[in-house]
Amino acid sequence: LYYNTLAAEAGEPKGYFNVASLFLEGRGVDQNLEKGIEWLQKAANSGLNLACTNLGAIYASNKLGRVHHDKALFWYTQAAKNNDPEAQFNLGLIYFHGRGVEKEPQKALMWMFLAHDNGNKKAKDNIEELSEILSDEEYEKAKWLALEAYESDYENY
Repeated sequence: LYYNTLAAEAGEPKGYFNVASLFLEGRGVDQNLEKGIEWLQKAANSGLNLACTNLGAIYASNKLGRVHHDKALFWYTQAAKNNDPEAQFNLGLIYFHGRGVEKEPQKALMWMFLAHDNGNKKAKDNIEELSEILSDEEYEKAKWLALEAYESDYENY
């Protein structure tokens, strides 16, 4: 904790993340989700994608007593826009299942394409499943949206 805290106090995003992990997991300190999230948000706000994805996962789970769909969507989107394949995959699931948002299979497919292109192997099964649900035209449009999102640096996504 000591060295991680020093790194965090020096403004190192990985230091913030490491301190967050200690509190979230209760390693060397009493487990404290609130403190862990506080440190994780500092890491995320410092540009650490992994922290954004982890915040999305925490808020998408029931760890805080309920699911916070809006916060999960926000943090996954932050990481997804920086090409984090896990966040892109999770956004695809959010839009596919309509978790806190309207179900949008085409948008789900767009995020699955991006996740797959960035190395998420789980996305392939979802792409196949969505290809059976969507028309050929909707499928092609989702491919085009994925390309447009990537080329525009996710400006409108």
